[in-house]
Amino acid sequence: IDQRIVETFAADDELVRDWFRRFEEHLRAPGTDALRCVYVAGGTCQAAFDKAVELQIVTCEARLMHNISMMSIGGIRFLALEHAPHP
Repeated sequence: IDQRIVETFAADDELVRDWFRRFEEHLRAPGTDALRCVYVAGGTCQAAFDKAVELQIVTCEARLMHNISMMSIGGIRFLALEHAPHP
């Protein structure tokens, strides 16, 4: 995968909006009533996540500790572990 091309996706507002709309639908899936934990791994994913926050698609409710935050999207709360290394 050419990360230079993938990085352009994270900078495109419409692509980020579309991806996070589908992400929200995934979080709403039946059987996912528990608090969700999202692992934001790798530079490109972090850039897209940061763009979603900038566009106010994702909201930071509280910084809990280093790289761990309580976030929300469409009224769904989740823990985000940010700036994680790609596995």
